[in-house]
Amino acid sequence: MPSPPLSSMPTLLALLHIVGCVLLTAVFFAPAGVPTLVHLLKGILREYSLVMLLPALLTALVTVWVAHVDGARWLRSGTAASALLVGVLAAWPAVSAWRLARAADIPLDLRAYFQPLVGARPLPGQTVRFAAFEGLELHADVFLPETATDKARPAVLYFHGGGWRGGERGYARAWADFLTARGYALISFDYRLFPPATGVTAPGDVKCGIRWAKDHAATYGIDPDRLVLFGESAGGHLATLAGYTEGDTRLPPSCDAGDTSVAAIISFYAPAIW
Repeated sequence: MPSPPLSSMPTLLALLHIVGCVLLTAVFFAPAGVPTLVHLLKGILREYSLVMLLPALLTALVTVWVAHVDGARWLRSGTAASALLVGVLAAWPAVSAWRLARAADIPLDLRAYFQPLVGARPLPGQTVRFAAFEGLELHADVFLPETATDKARPAVLYFHGGGWRGGERGYARAWADFLTARGYALISFDYRLFPPATGVTAPGDVKCGIRWAKDHAATYGIDPDRLVLFGESAGGHLATLAGYTEGDTRLPPSCDAGDTSVAAIISFYAPAIW
C-alpha cells in the first residue's frame, strides 16, 4: 500500500513537530558562542523545563494520529522518537534536582512546592532600611533561627529574581524555614530595578547589602566572615557579579563600603556565558 502524500495534514503536522522538537533539543544543548538570544532561550527552557512536557504530549498525539491514518512508517517512528526525546529533556532537570536532594538527605514536599511563592510563608522577624538613593529607600527582611546560640552563625544574603525589572525581596520567604532550621540567618535585600538602574548600579546595591550585613553582624549574631550570597535568576546574576568583583573599581558599591568579600556564592539558574 503506498504511503500517504506528503501534502496530507497529518504528515505536515508530523514534520512540523519533528522539526520543532529538534530545534528545542538544539537550544537545550546550545554550546558557548551561540547568539545571545539562543542563550536566553536556553536559560528559559532549563529553568522552566517541565513546560516542554506540553510539546512532548502534542507530538505524541500527532504520532497516534499519523498511525491511525496509516501514515508512513518513518514518520510514525520520527514523531514517536521526537516526543520521547523532548519528554526526557523536560524531566531531566527535575530528576537531577530530586537526586541531589536525596543524596543530601533533603526532604521534598510536593504540597510545599506548589504553595504560593510569597503567601502562606514565614514573615520576617524584622524589616530595616539599609540604603537610600535619590529618595528611593531599599529595605532588607531579616529571618533568624529560633534556637539561640552563643556562637556567631553564618548568614545567607538573598537577592530575588525577576528579569532585573521586577520581583521582590519577599521571594526569600520560600527559603526561610529551610535555611533557619539549619542554623543560618537569612537576609533578603532590595536592589534598584531596571530602569532606571543599570548594570553598574544594581550590583553596586548588592555590595551595599553585603557591607550592611558586615556592619550589623553583631546585632544579629552573624559571623561576618561566613556570608553567602544567594541569588535566583537575575538575582543570581547580580550576586555573581558582586561576589567576584570585590575591590574592582569598574563595579563599585553604590554606597560608602569597605570590604564586600563573601565566603561563597549560590547562583540559581542565572544567565551566564559558559
